[in-house]
Amino acid sequence: MCFWGYKMKFKIFLLTMFIFSILSCSKNQNRILQQADEIISALENKRYNELINYINKDEGLYVAQRISTPVKYYNHLSYDDLKTVMENNKEYSFYIDDDPSERWNTTVYKFLNSSYPIDQTRTRKSSYNEHISIIDWGITVQSISEIFQDCIFVEYYYEPSGLYGAIDWTSVYLIFNETKNGINLIGLACNYAGI
Repeated sequence: MCFWGYKMKFKIFLLTMFIFSILSCSKNQNRILQQADEIISALENKRYNELINYINKDEGLYVAQRISTPVKYYNHLSYDDLKTVMENNKEYSFYIDDDPSERWNTTVYKFLNSSYPIDQTRTRKSSYNEHISIIDWGITVQSISEIFQDCIFVEYYYEPSGLYGAIDWTSVYLIFNETKNGINLIGLACNYAGI
């Protein structure tokens, strides 16, 4: 076979690998989006114990009330904390926003219930690894990729109700990492304008 024949086979091989990598990424993206939809449904319906189906049992889940919270102030919940969230009355000390001096002693259920104020009646849109809701209210919002290295995030944005103009929107960020063992939910954070 001549040189041009080998060159053509090599180009076909490279094109095949490129197409395979695109299909592989698309498959993972679809899997993450499917998991994200299941997780957001659990959050919307306050079935917080279902989160254990998506986290790494050894690593748990990091949660924060605001996406702008520095990572050192994210609250860590273990697998067991989430497994018993519905009936556990033990109080934990949670950071509120990004002020280390402000702590809230409450149950995991109450923290999740008040930290992720999702209104199912509002129009919802989602994005994959792109911010919808980042706005500048004088707060420097860190990129999620700065907080969680090598992560993938899905943002669910709930549009304003209209009762207060445009200032009562909410976004929930589901933060995933991908390892050889699969895709795991590693973080939850919220972004909202508030009233």
